[in-house]
Amino acid sequence: MLSEWSASTVGAPPSIAALSISHRSGTTLNKAYCAQGAVVACTGAAATRVRTVPPLGASSAGSPLSATAAAASLAYVADRPGLRKTLRDTADYLRIRLRNIGLDPSESPAPIVTFKSGTFADMHALQRRAFERGIYLHHSTYIGAGPEGVIRCAIFRDHSRQDMDELIDALG
Repeated sequence: MLSEWSASTVGAPPSIAALSISHRSGTTLNKAYCAQGAVVACTGAAATRVRTVPPLGASSAGSPLSATAAAASLAYVADRPGLRKTLRDTADYLRIRLRNIGLDPSESPAPIVTFKSGTFADMHALQRRAFERGIYLHHSTYIGAGPEGVIRCAIFRDHSRQDMDELIDALG
């Protein structure tokens, strides 16, 4: 089963059983569907099979549980096409609101929005201010983000436009 937090990202109910195994995987699929570190309920035979599937090409084998959880998430989302549209619409709304206050948000089809606002210290302070208002923002120093890093906003299925408006208010 996927954790409630992981499942909420893709629009899954708090718990879904991931009983079928996908024989295809990708190196970033588990991140796209928040399957990394998931707990998957399956039969002993399925667990044995997923542990023995060789990696594709020059990729690493990765986590069999992540591949299984990603497969279950993909199936769930495929059966509910409106979930992706809702996530995209909410992320696009946040991008528009960020532009309206003079920031330059990232463009991506993913429901993840990043932006920069000043120096490393400025963004760290922004992160702390938002947290004090009950909003968790990740100040990422991931490689490629530059020395100041980026603020990374992950949009989940239960986020609303009102949530995005509250974030914009917290940035001010």
